[in-house]
Amino acid sequence: MMNRLIKRFSLHVLVVLGIAIAASAAVFSRDLAFGVFVGGLLGLLNVRGLSRGITGLDRNNPHPARLFFGGAFRLFILFTAIVLIAMTRKVDLVGFLVGFTLVVFVVVVEGAREMRLIIKDEQGELSVNKGHEGENEGQGEDR
Repeated sequence: MMNRLIKRFSLHVLVVLGIAIAASAAVFSRDLAFGVFVGGLLGLLNVRGLSRGITGLDRNNPHPARLFFGGAFRLFILFTAIVLIAMTRKVDLVGFLVGFTLVVFVVVVEGAREMRLIIKDEQGELSVNKGHEGENEGQGEDR
C-alpha cells in the first residue's frame, strides 16, 4: 500500500511541478523556473527518503538506531544542499522555496485525501454503498 501511495504522490508532484515550472518560465524567468525545479526535486527526494524510513519502521526493523541515523543523515544532506544552493546563488531562492513548498502542499493534500478514504472505509461507506448511489432516489414516503 505504501508503494502505491508513493507512486501516486510522485506522479502528482511531477504534474504540479511541471505546471509551476512552465508557468514560471512563461510569466517570469528561466532562473525562477530552474529554482522551482531544484526545490521540487529536493523536496521529492526528501519525502521519498522519509517514506523509506517509515517503511523500515513498518517491517518491525530490529535496528532502530539505523533508522535514526539514516534519518539524521538524510536531513544533514538536505541541509547541506540548501546551504550550498544559498551560498552559490546559482539557483533562484524564491523559486527554490516555491518548488519545495509545492511538494509540501501536495503531501498535505494527498494525506488529507488518504485519511478521508480511510475514515470512509472504517465507517463502511466504501464497501456498502459502492456502485449503489442514486438507485433509490425519488422513492420517498409517497410510495
